[in-house]
This record gives sequence, structure tokens and C-alpha cells, in this order.
Amino acid sequence: MSKRTIAPIFIALEASYLLLGALLAVSSVAILIVWFYVDNAWLKVGLMLFVMLNCLYFSLRDALLLLKNSWKTLEINALGQLSLTNNKAEVFKPNLSGQTFIHPYLTVLLFNSIEIRQYLTVFKGQKLFFKAGLPPLILFNTQNNQLHRKLRVWLRWGKHAEASSDNHLAGT
Repeated sequence: MSKRTIAPIFIALEASYLLLGALLAVSSVAILIVWFYVDNAWLKVGLMLFVMLNCLYFSLRDALLLLKNSWKTLEINALGQLSLTNNKAEVFKPNLSGQTFIHPYLTVLLFNSIEIRQYLTVFKGQKLFFKAGLPPLILFNTQNNQLHRKLRVWLRWGKHAEASSDNHLAGT
């Protein structure tokens, strides 16, 4: 019995200034909320600094794609297998989560946990092991409408080998 093949999809990701604007807008609102509703000056400064640093990190990683762990390419081969490449040229073959969001103008790919071994060097050169998941992939449909349409069709109707019983991709 042969496997059904599909037309391959290859998307080279580019910086998204629309996502950058959305991140800056949400961060600005969060800073205003902290400014007006937090009374303690040290807590206010700490929370505002926390929001600004998070905005900077996520803007560099997800919107401008400048960090090493930023996604670079998304590929779906003829057998329907998803693979992602980051700026360090590491290739991942993740399992899609049932929480993936699909809309004509915005697609957010979320992935089930993949054990990524990362080490933190702590005091006196000891290494501390921890597991981290893959960051989400946020796509605004501003570049190539046909590729994004093919991706949305594959996400909604494709047979995902990794699909679990709680997968809601085709229902929303």
C-alpha cells in the first residue's frame, strides 16, 4: 500500500513588522497598566523592566528573527512531514499541538513537548540539565498568499501522523 503524497510546502520566514507592532502595542498597554495600578515604586520599576525585557526578547526572536533560536524555514515534504530549521541550522521534526491556531491572516503553530537537552553552567562549572519545549511559530499572512493557503489547508485537513486524540486542528 503506497502512501499518499502532497505537493511540498517550503516557506522561508522573514521578519514581520506587523508582529513587531503588535508586541510593542501589547507591551505598551502592560506598562501603562503597571504605571497606573501599582503603588510600590520598586515593584513598579521591576515589573516595567520585566515587561520591556520580555518585549525586547520576543521582538528579536519572533518578529525580527535575529536570535539563534529563531525559526528560519518551515518545510512540509511530499509525505506530509513537518520540519523546522532555526538560525543555528538545527532541524526539528516536531509534533503539532491541538492548540495550533489557524486563521486566514494569522497562523500560530504550537508544538507538543520535545525533549531538548539544554545545560546551564552553574556555580563551580557544574552543569544543570533542564528540558525546554520548542518556541511557537507565528506567521502573519503578508508574504505569499498561496504558500500560506497551502499550509492552512494542510494544517486543517492533512493526516498528521503525530495527531493525538485531543487534536482540534480540523475543528476550529
